[in-house]
Amino acid sequence: NMGVGMALIVSKETADKAIATLKDNGIDAYVIGEMVENKDTKIILE
Repeated sequence: NMGVGMALIVSKETADKAIATLKDNGIDAYVIGEMVENKDTKIILE
């Protein structure tokens, strides 16, 4: 737990609107990263 709370994954095109909507409703919101394609690293989920 990194203390972030709830995380939403949205497209780059809707990120600003999502953040504004959350802030308009009294919820602190900010971008914490981005998803990028990586064909060189294998991810194994157990």
